[in-house]
Amino acid sequence: MSETKKNKRFFNIGGVFFLLIVIPLSLMAFLIANGMFKLGLTIKQSTVNVLDNKSQEDIRARAVNAANEVANFLMEINKDLQVATIIPSTESVYKQFVSENKKTGLDQT
Repeated sequence: MSETKKNKRFFNIGGVFFLLIVIPLSLMAFLIANGMFKLGLTIKQSTVNVLDNKSQEDIRARAVNAANEVANFLMEINKDLQVATIIPSTESVYKQFVSENKKTGLDQT
């Protein structure tokens, strides 16, 4: 009978140990892992949003810069047209005007 009491007592101590130590630790490990996973997703989304905002600002700045270059180019063309209407209408004068005002794409100097 004493051996049966020892077995019962061992199972009671083992059961209590399992209930008080192992189950709470397992639950805490699960909750911590779940929280870390959610934190990782949140950080990833925040990073993507920040990068998207920076990309949008960069694209916006490039678009404004390109629009300004196009506007400057069109204003120069307009000035050239106004000058072309004033100069004498001979072939040699037009050839001279064209050679002096020749533009090479966006790399104007």
